[in-house]
Amino acid sequence: MIARLLVAFGSSIAVVGFTVLGMATSYVKHDADMKSISYILMAGGIVATVIGAFWYRADERKAEESLRTQTVRANQSQQR
Repeated sequence: MIARLLVAFGSSIAVVGFTVLGMATSYVKHDADMKSISYILMAGGIVATVIGAFWYRADERKAEESLRTQTVRANQSQQR
């Protein structure tokens, strides 16, 4: 559950950072504060997305392995 939230919020935060970067550079005089905030948002969003994706894949792999183990045990008990 938390992994899915990390992926969803992380990608959204990265997009907001990209939008803020566009706003910061579109002014006649570039806004350095907005530019640095946008870099932080983009980097943080990307990191959260990657961590969430790896975490989600690890949880799914554990669930598949557990299901396979249960299926093998059920088949073995039926054969006896």
